[in-house]
Amino acid sequence: MKPQIAAATLLSMMIVLGIAWHAPTITTETTDDCLNLPEEPFNYANITLPFYLQAPPLLDADNTPPGNPITDAGAALGRVLFY
Repeated sequence: MKPQIAAATLLSMMIVLGIAWHAPTITTETTDDCLNLPEEPFNYANITLPFYLQAPPLLDADNTPPGNPITDAGAALGRVLFY
């Protein structure tokens, strides 16, 4: 092996090892497996909308099916499953 190739190989290995040595370590955070939900669900079914959202064009845009209304428990479940 030529001395220049050996020196280049050694230098490359030292650079790679130096970068690997100084790389940040990955830490994992532990979380509880249980959910921290309030005793009484938040009020999702009957929220108070601001005045500018109570205008007829915006209220008519509600696409909630009549047979499947929003409930507090259902919305809390959706938040848990989504987040």
